[in-house]
Amino acid sequence: MSRYELVLGNDPVQLAALQARSWETARVLFLLKRTGLGHQAQAFRTAYARRHGTPGLSFAMFNEAYPSFPYLLEASLIGGCPLHDVTEAAFPCWLRAFSDLPFVPFFEETLARTAGHEHGRDVAMVFPRHGFQQGLVIHTAFEEPGDGPRFVYRSKGFEMAVRPFDRLIDEAGRDWREGGGPETTF
Repeated sequence: MSRYELVLGNDPVQLAALQARSWETARVLFLLKRTGLGHQAQAFRTAYARRHGTPGLSFAMFNEAYPSFPYLLEASLIGGCPLHDVTEAAFPCWLRAFSDLPFVPFFEETLARTAGHEHGRDVAMVFPRHGFQQGLVIHTAFEEPGDGPRFVYRSKGFEMAVRPFDRLIDEAGRDWREGGGPETTF
């Protein structure tokens, strides 16, 4: 029995929401620390609790507070299915039919939801993947490739890339700080 089940019992909707919030909170905390903004974590937690009535951190608040960050970030648990158990997400499928991978429809929903709100930023969705502590991130890729490994998918003039979330944050955070850094509206 997980710690969530001890608190919530058997309510699958509440359990899924709590797991998603917990997973996103950990990624946002990682982002704040990795970009040198760890000192802002408590202020973000307080603002989140005031706004939502529960503890947590969200990419939505980070996006709002730091509009100069080069990515508009979101998180998804991909419907709660562990990708390492899904045959359609096995490595050969990445090369054979990228657009059919289980996380792509979730990213397409993210793109549709964020359309018009990017303000010149690439859109990125973080999702869990076995073997990557902070998960993977799929993002629009309008910039020149930077450091580290990534899968790039091009189709009809559109480009998406997938890479480890920590690599994206290291690269984007470095460029962000060198380019003037974190101007906040928080």
